[in-house]
Amino acid sequence: MKIRRWVSCLCVAALVICMAGCSDSKDEDSAPASDEGSVQNEEESSQKTDVDLSDVYAAYAVQVQNDQDSIDNYDWQRDVSSDLVKIQRQTALCDIDGDGVPELFLMEASDKYEASLHIYRYNDGEVSEMEYTMDSDEKALTDVQAAAGVNYVVFTRKTGEFCIYHTRGDESITYCLNTYRVKDGKIELLSRVDNVYGPSKDNPDEISDVYHRNGKKISEKMGKTLFRKAFKDIDQAILFSGYDDTSIWSCFDTESALSMSSEKMIKKLEKGAEN
Repeated sequence: MKIRRWVSCLCVAALVICMAGCSDSKDEDSAPASDEGSVQNEEESSQKTDVDLSDVYAAYAVQVQNDQDSIDNYDWQRDVSSDLVKIQRQTALCDIDGDGVPELFLMEASDKYEASLHIYRYNDGEVSEMEYTMDSDEKALTDVQAAAGVNYVVFTRKTGEFCIYHTRGDESITYCLNTYRVKDGKIELLSRVDNVYGPSKDNPDEISDVYHRNGKKISEKMGKTLFRKAFKDIDQAILFSGYDDTSIWSCFDTESALSMSSEKMIKKLEKGAEN
């Protein structure tokens, strides 16, 4: 069993390298350059609000201060290329609907072993949490302090969409790419592409490599193309945690990601409130 697990891990590593999404090479399979929603995002970006951002920052500062303990309790967030180096970059600001007002991203730990991503928006003088769904079973992006944990990158694409990429697993590894659009204060799931790699259900001695898009099986070539296009289209990295630099993590500069510690975020928001 241990030998099979090692073989599986080695195969996964090889797969991830093959999936590196920064190459300019073209795939023969036809695949959409992006999922639905680009036109909608262009329309929204032209409708900037005239909200006083100092009020937004002041309200967000209160939110971060109220949640600071749970934010700081998420202390197993990992740096790229190392499962040993921990970072404190659990918060971020990013305008994901193009209205000129940033949304607030907070990774908060509900206990010592589980943390979830919460996204807040400012509207009519109040801060409210935005609902989103990862799939039919999960309500939010979650990182667990167990086994290999969860690797993830939350980012926007040059085509305007908001995306969450994450991997998790043990003997079988699941790679997921969720693409969303944000409209009228709501985060809507446009598509989900996933790849499950590991021992076959029918024969544990064989390796299975299966891709799905929105629950329907697709070819391996098509699946890889969809992942690669998203990786190449990264516009802004918002939050991340992981230790694999051969795939999506090599497609952006981690230092340029918007994430920061709660302490730095509070200082940033308080300064913005004063201005």
